[in-house]
Parts: sequence; structure tokens; C-alpha cells
Amino acid sequence: KLDEIRSVLADNTAVYVAHPPGTPIDDIVALAGRVQQMGLKATPHIIARKLESRDQLERALARCQELGIGHALCVAGDITADKPAYDSSLEVLQTGLFKKYGFRDVGIAGHPEGSKSIGEERVEQALRGKAEFAKTAGFNLYFATQFGFEPQPFIDWEAETTAKGIHLPIH
Repeated sequence: KLDEIRSVLADNTAVYVAHPPGTPIDDIVALAGRVQQMGLKATPHIIARKLESRDQLERALARCQELGIGHALCVAGDITADKPAYDSSLEVLQTGLFKKYGFRDVGIAGHPEGSKSIGEERVEQALRGKAEFAKTAGFNLYFATQFGFEPQPFIDWEAETTAKGIHLPIH
């Protein structure tokens, strides 16, 4: 349905390319390449716990660069590979590969309504670690949240995040 999607989106609109279970990362990158070629801003999901090796990550990001993709969403993910190479998105960010392959903007998970799967303490540690990493990343880091139907949790989370001295943009 890419042609249908393209007909309703303005040029350079960000299109997140999800990485569903059972789909190889190469397929996600290929689809993101098609989205990018359509004049949209492809933003493929890079899921830390689905990655089996640094080499797999590097190949995917190198291919993104070849396809003109400079945006990604890097999250830890709930579904894991049999033997994941990474446990967190921060570990993936710290490889330096996003910078090496010319990424300009990388989204990271924001959890305005918390995360039951990892708990409040680990969310807090991740938040601070990513904010610290952003200072020297060499590309723009921003929080991407899931959508919600009630605005108040998002408003409160933005205020709490700012009060902690964390000033990354929130999308």
C-alpha cells in the first residue's frame, strides 16, 4: 500500500518502518529504502534485542546509508533473538555505528506511561544514560513515544523529564 500511503503524505514526512516478529532486518531496511525513494523520510526500527551481532547491525546501517536513510528509531524491544548481541538500545547507540554511517536523527524510547516489562528503575537509568550519551553522540537524539489518547501523562512526563535536567526533544 505504499502508493496509497504516499498519496496522502507530504514530501519528507517521517514514516516509521516497524520491525515485526519473524521479519529479517534486511527486509526492514529494504522496505525503508523503498519509502525513502518515494520522497519520504524513512525511519526504520533498529531493535537491540533482535540483533544477533555487531556485524549484522553494521551491515544494516551501511545499507541504510547506501539508500540515503539518515533517520532511525533505536529501541531495546520486547522480542529477542535466540542469542541477542545487545540488551539495550544504549548499547547499540554506544557502538558508534550510527555516527559512522551518517545518521542525523535517531529516536529512542520514551515511556510517558511507564514500562511494565522493564520497570520504573530501569527506565530511569536508561533515560539518564541516553541523555548523557546525547551530549557526545554526533547526531540528534530525541524521545519517540507511543501514541496515547489522554494528553496528561505526556504533559506530566515532559515536565518530569525537564525537571531532571533532560532536555531531549519529545516526539
